[in-house]
Amino acid sequence: MKMFFKTITLAMITTLLHIPAHAAASNIYIAASSAGAADGSSCANSRATSFFNTAGNWGGGGSQIGAGTTVHLCGTISTSTVGATILTFHGSGTSGNPITLKWEAGAVVQAVAGGALINGNSNSYLVFDGNSTSPSITETANGSGLAYQLDGAAIDVSSCTGCELENLTITNIFAHLQNADTGGRGNGNCIYANNGSGLLIHNNSIDQCYVGINLVTTGITPTQDQIYSNTIDHINWGVYFNNGGSTTIPGPLVHDNTIVNMNNWDDNVNDSYHHDGLFVVNNGTGYIQNTMLYNNSFTGTMSNCVNSCATAWIFFNTGITNLSIFNNVLLNGGGPMVEGCIAAGRAPQALDSGINITNNTFITTYGLYNITGCNGLAIENNIYGGSIGGSALYISQITGTYAMDYNVYQNFSSGEPHSLNVSSLMLDGSYHPSAGSPVIGKGTNLTSLGIGQLDLDKAGVIRSTAWDVGAYQYSTGAVAPLPPTNLSATVH
Repeated sequence: MKMFFKTITLAMITTLLHIPAHAAASNIYIAASSAGAADGSSCANSRATSFFNTAGNWGGGGSQIGAGTTVHLCGTISTSTVGATILTFHGSGTSGNPITLKWEAGAVVQAVAGGALINGNSNSYLVFDGNSTSPSITETANGSGLAYQLDGAAIDVSSCTGCELENLTITNIFAHLQNADTGGRGNGNCIYANNGSGLLIHNNSIDQCYVGINLVTTGITPTQDQIYSNTIDHINWGVYFNNGGSTTIPGPLVHDNTIVNMNNWDDNVNDSYHHDGLFVVNNGTGYIQNTMLYNNSFTGTMSNCVNSCATAWIFFNTGITNLSIFNNVLLNGGGPMVEGCIAAGRAPQALDSGINITNNTFITTYGLYNITGCNGLAIENNIYGGSIGGSALYISQITGTYAMDYNVYQNFSSGEPHSLNVSSLMLDGSYHPSAGSPVIGKGTNLTSLGIGQLDLDKAGVIRSTAWDVGAYQYSTGAVAPLPPTNLSATVH
């Protein structure tokens, strides 16, 4: 009997198994300097940050950083050079197979002042997972009364498609004191992206910076960004979204965030800063459409200036179409709750339409609205509590469809056909209606707007046929699960 043998090569096995002959490393651990065997297998055997910052260590090789790699940060990674970048990416992941930068317990990226501390370097499909370390990223000497007052960013993900930033604690990128540094603006972004697309920014704690999340678009049409479940504190602008180009782009979905305290940026001398919790603006000639701002909480102190150094908790200018503001709870005075359709150097346009401000709860001793020049506006199903007067409702020059009704005011007569003037709102400590509250069943059913998230209240309770007024539906039953929106799968 003759026996025949055939040589089986590695290439043949690879083909049969449908796997690449080479694959990037799965996990690489890095620290400020190498340790142990320096093979990157653990924090005890970490590679130095210079490995991460060297372009030759990025690719598809077994010891390289590439699609699917998780780079683990160990210990304190810092620089004493002012304005320096600490970590720079040199490659992209792929959709469903990103490159992940993950903080291990106790890890922190720390600088003195200025610069982009972590630079995505125009790469895409990156995940930044802070792993809830506190802080994840910080500066030590940038701010009022400190050694430096420099611009910069904790993380720069400009030109990134599909980047995700989660579980980060970012602090003191510019620590500002009330009525200090009264000569100018623009110091310190916690998260910055110029021409990012399809960004997911969620479950982060952001504190002490000029802009919490700064998204600027100039010349591209991005996939819609989502910003959700973040806490943003001690900021001049919480979330800033700017269309600086000439095209029509989708606005972000901004939901379930907590925006707290802007008064540390007060400038009672020159009023240099103009605080905004959520700021949607056209600085170019294009338009922003389909923005949704919902389920957010605004609290703390907006401004302590004599005549207010705040613009509003929510501000949008002209060139906006199909903007939905709903299920938000906005508290305290110091400036208007909502300001919008204010022309930024141009007259209101035909596309300034579809502005819906519905089912929000406003509790304030200052102004409610400063809205001028919208072409289409609906303000319905809102609660207004606190001490307000006629001057608090500055709404003028509205063209097109205009509806303002089914609202409940505390100690204020609006003259709206179906709105109520009540002495007590009967809300509990978390602004839910108590049994017998006058807001129960007094709203209009807005299912026809086709906004699925509005059919649930801020807590996820399904609204009944007779809608309640305000962010919360009265309920003694179970909370329904929230529907998914713009889902994106990532592999960590």
